[in-house]
Amino acid sequence: MTEDTDEESLAANNLLKKIKLQNEFGMEMSETSLPPEAESAWLDYIISFEEQHKNAQNTTIYDFIGKPDFKPLEQILPNNLENEIERLLEIMYQNQISLDTISEVAPEAFYRFITEEFFQEEISDIRVEGMMHCFTYENYHPNHDYDLRRYTQEFLSRLLSEDREYLTAELYPQVTKANGQVIDNQEVEKILLAFKDAHKHFKLNDLTINHLEFSLAEGKAHTLFTLDYEAQNTFSGEQVHYVGEGRFDSTYDFGYWYIAQIRLPGLVI
Repeated sequence: MTEDTDEESLAANNLLKKIKLQNEFGMEMSETSLPPEAESAWLDYIISFEEQHKNAQNTTIYDFIGKPDFKPLEQILPNNLENEIERLLEIMYQNQISLDTISEVAPEAFYRFITEEFFQEEISDIRVEGMMHCFTYENYHPNHDYDLRRYTQEFLSRLLSEDREYLTAELYPQVTKANGQVIDNQEVEKILLAFKDAHKHFKLNDLTINHLEFSLAEGKAHTLFTLDYEAQNTFSGEQVHYVGEGRFDSTYDFGYWYIAQIRLPGLVI
């Protein structure tokens, strides 16, 4: 059998698998650029998952990983705590459960979360080779201070670069201008693109967050920072240097913080 014949046979089998996924699970499978062997393995993975998911029962994570022994936090010596955390994380990983943290979490809080909260989380009792059930601590206990700092840094890094995509990723759907007018993200994007068109060769020298406060009850946050950056004026060719105080006002909605008002050296919306 020639190599071309093998590929034709694989392609035909892949088509049958796509038909099975469509007929049995209602999935519309689009064309891919994967080689036939890789596509075949991917389709097998999807079929295995869907077949198990169709009749899967729920179970707790603790049952899913085999009910490992553990002690209450109060019975663990401080010097042994991190080892106990690593032991439980390894047991989970070996049983296709991944638990990560985005920011630093105190070992005591993390261990208590694992044993008193996370182990009781319910998941579908599905095991597919190569598949991981992935979780993040901050999905259960958000670190609002960390998130607000990160969104500030990500927005400014993207703005003060050659990147022209996803400029409004951290922004609220309605942004309030300095004059009180409310505009949508499409209008904000036009302003940001005009700012970028007026400058080139950005250089971010320093970003220091000086003060941050938030209220979940009000769903509001204020981030005050000092920003220092340079750029070349596109029209005059002059090198310009911006430095000064900036402020982002953010709104908490849908479980996330979004920047809703923008003031920074060289740009006030």
